[in-house]
Amino acid sequence: IFKPKVSEMELLVLQLESQYAGFYYDYNNGKHPFTGTRPYYVIVIAKKTQMAALLQHENYLAWQDFATLKGYKNSAHFKATNAANSPYFSILPLTGKDGVWSFQPEDPNRIKGITDCNLMGNKKLKFIVAIDLSDVYAEEGYKTNPANFSLMATDKFTIKKIEKISATNVQNNDKHYLQNATHLLTIETDKLTVATQDLSLQLNAVLPAWIAESSNENDLDTHTNKTTASQTFGFEPLMTGIYTAYHSSGSNTGFFTIRFPIKK
Repeated sequence: IFKPKVSEMELLVLQLESQYAGFYYDYNNGKHPFTGTRPYYVIVIAKKTQMAALLQHENYLAWQDFATLKGYKNSAHFKATNAANSPYFSILPLTGKDGVWSFQPEDPNRIKGITDCNLMGNKKLKFIVAIDLSDVYAEEGYKTNPANFSLMATDKFTIKKIEKISATNVQNNDKHYLQNATHLLTIETDKLTVATQDLSLQLNAVLPAWIAESSNENDLDTHTNKTTASQTFGFEPLMTGIYTAYHSSGSNTGFFTIRFPIKK
């Protein structure tokens, strides 16, 4: 159903929870009295232009703040991704800097690479990248989880921390590099073996962990088991099917990729 439409349609699912008093019917159609908290879902399916308006246009500000809805727990946004996209980013020359390196900006308000890197004396090379993640409609925990990113280079680089930009975590002399950036990625390495290499950073489009945590394959004890009561029977297979339609073989599973040179 979804696969032929993924280039033009998007899906947004919100998980909420509420108090419920009534009957629960398990997968064997057993009828059980239930009183307690249960999850429920709001699913929006729309054309790309409609979804963009819903999530961005000023006429829908009340909807865009869905994370403040009573009972809100989680969300996931399914869309056709294109890792060739490149959001705004800039390396910050002062904030969080460690090791010896410099830069030669092509633009006085943006740094796209570093040079003159020196790791002598068993030092580490550490730098912070400011990046705009505002177009990635995912949980904040998804954006700040290093496991959801891939780093590719000749040498091994790791993401040590990801955090939202605040008034206090960027040095004043670096703030003109931020522009519309929303997050800071702290990247480091302890080895540079080649004179020049390109570091590629990709935000992967993976199924959010909360979906598996919210699903079960046996709901016979929902009325007596608090863990099962917080889950939904068959939810993960449903969401996996939709995810597979958007990210099947041959499609790109990254929201974006950025690349910058690292030179000794």
